[in-house]
Amino acid sequence: MNIQKGVVTLTLLMLLSSVLLILLFFDGDLISLHSSIVSQRKIYLEQSLILQRQSISQKEKLCENQPLNNNLKSLKIEFESRRKIDRTSQFVWCERKYLFKKRPKKATYEAGLSQYINLELLDLFQHKLHSPPAILPRDKVNYLYWVEEKSAELEIQGNINAVVIAEGDLKLIGKGKISGTVITGGKLSIEPAVKIVYRSKTIIDLIRSYSYWQFAENSWYDFQPL
Repeated sequence: MNIQKGVVTLTLLMLLSSVLLILLFFDGDLISLHSSIVSQRKIYLEQSLILQRQSISQKEKLCENQPLNNNLKSLKIEFESRRKIDRTSQFVWCERKYLFKKRPKKATYEAGLSQYINLELLDLFQHKLHSPPAILPRDKVNYLYWVEEKSAELEIQGNINAVVIAEGDLKLIGKGKISGTVITGGKLSIEPAVKIVYRSKTIIDLIRSYSYWQFAENSWYDFQPL
């Protein structure tokens, strides 16, 4: 009887030892896995902090320096760590502001100022809005002329490529041709010797030129969306 009890006790001890060995084996794997996760997390946080500082310091300049010779309205910029392994990326978006609400598609828009121009953004473009001379010069370069007066008169002498925008009434006199478009906030009067023809290239070039890129607020993120 005592021998049987001893055998049972020995068997239980052996089973308990086996269970303990198995638990120790798995505990070792768990400890190793946990250490690996902690190490990866540390690397990620270090790289994220570097990229976050980089994006904060550079985002405005990077957006402002984007080219204007395209029709994009938004643009994603990626900041990427230089590590060959465990590479981390962060992203910001740039958004584009335009003077024009939409592209004009005909030669004249009498009283169409508010329909085609973002009047609430005028302050942002004020440094680029130039009043025209009394006589518009003959030139093949694309120009945008901005007339602030409530009532103005412009003289044409020859052919020009231009977009003429008047906040109030505008009268065009002289002799020549405007290739582009004319937009007014008030009445538009045109003498018979003055011709206005729609020119798509002039309009597209000026729409692009009178725009700018800026950082889109709250657009930073550190994951690649699906």
